[in-house]
Amino acid sequence: MSHVLVIGGGLAGVTAIKGLRKRNATAEITLVEPKEYMEIVWAAYRTPFEVKVANDSLCALDPFCTKNKVTHIHSIVVSLEKGIAKLENGDSVNYDVCVITTGAKTMWNG
Repeated sequence: MSHVLVIGGGLAGVTAIKGLRKRNATAEITLVEPKEYMEIVWAAYRTPFEVKVANDSLCALDPFCTKNKVTHIHSIVVSLEKGIAKLENGDSVNYDVCVITTGAKTMWNG
């Protein structure tokens, strides 16, 4: 496992990266996530009522990526082929293993 592509920077993506890094300190890991932060989604329902919860429900991805030696690409994957992910910004990423952690959509518009 030399280059791992993780698509999605939510809780599942961050957890996958932590696990990968724990098992392989030298693997090249690339995260494709358009946002600069991870949302703690289940906290969203409490954010209108508790300022501390609102402040703590977003976690910056850059410090996490730096600490875990992850390249963070701010884009969206528009297509996957064997070993190549094409991005919305026109770039592409070569990979050996792809982990898709894009999560689910909710109907709540809070």
